[in-house]
Amino acid sequence: MGISDEISKLYKLAKDIFVDFANLLKTDKNARLEIYKTLVDAIRMIHVDYITIFQDLREDCHFNSDKDSLDEIKRRFANARRRHSVDRVLAKFDAQNYLSATGDLAERRFLAAVIWYFHYEDCEGYYMRSRPQIDMQIHAAIDSGGDHGWDSASTMLWVKVKTESDMEIIAEAAEEAISSINSRFIAVIQYYSELEEAWTGGRKTRDWTLGKLGAMKESS
Repeated sequence: MGISDEISKLYKLAKDIFVDFANLLKTDKNARLEIYKTLVDAIRMIHVDYITIFQDLREDCHFNSDKDSLDEIKRRFANARRRHSVDRVLAKFDAQNYLSATGDLAERRFLAAVIWYFHYEDCEGYYMRSRPQIDMQIHAAIDSGGDHGWDSASTMLWVKVKTESDMEIIAEAAEEAISSINSRFIAVIQYYSELEEAWTGGRKTRDWTLGKLGAMKESS
């Protein structure tokens, strides 16, 4: 299986979980935790590929002084990011529905971190790791909702670099994208861990790590 097919399967898995969200909420907490573990695993593998794509763009710009190659660098990035241009997992309108469907604060924080991992506006993700900040974002989403989708991480970076002619600026944009998506991934892990602790009485079932980048590369 090629890497594009693998990424597509991961997005489908995540999307299927939310399509059946109403039934998921009818299950007990242990069953939901198992589903959420599967979701976090999918996000982890998606994240590995995001980081690889962004790092490749950054390194291409840092170590290639041939200005004539800029179009080729952009072409490689554009082709790689298409792996993440499948049907979007969530939309802004859905965020309101999902976050208001549960009254459990720990579950809301985890769901919010997942939503804002996949879709977000142009800002750093570090604020998501602050409980007061993410709670404010949750209340805002529940109160105001919305009916349009947010841009993904790769879309936000592509918008910045597609007409840029300075390789250093492109490399800086890639570095910012890496920092932001890493912060968002850490938030997913943080709030899943807190949810697991709250629902299992402090018993952790897994040590969450990013894993090895090579695992997905070998399948391409």
